[in-house]
Amino acid sequence: MNVLLPLPIVLPLLTAAASLALTGRHAAQRVLSVTASAATLGASVALLLRVDAEGTLATQIGGWPAPFGITLVADRLSTILLVVAGLLALAVLVYALGQMTEQQERLSFHPVYLVLVAGICASFLTGDLFNL
Repeated sequence: MNVLLPLPIVLPLLTAAASLALTGRHAAQRVLSVTASAATLGASVALLLRVDAEGTLATQIGGWPAPFGITLVADRLSTILLVVAGLLALAVLVYALGQMTEQQERLSFHPVYLVLVAGICASFLTGDLFNL
């Protein structure tokens, strides 16, 4: 299985869970969110470079066949959109951290934002309309 393909989805989901475990520790959540967004952008760029070199990549999550499993497909357009979304997600996060008040940060901003980033990445990598 190509491990690079699900990485832009898995990274934000795992760090959202870790950020949820760090509820109340805002400095740690900020560092974790920015690191995860930067890592997601890095994984997206690496995926773009790999698709550019090798062509379209596809994998079945969990090894199940197509009607039952989730198919992830990365072509040049989807990876370009993934990189642009990762860039914007990182920029918006940095801007939001500068504008956010203590009260707003208490409302689970970081886990929700990371799940949103994972959903956006999944929408660009999904291989069928049902999973979209």
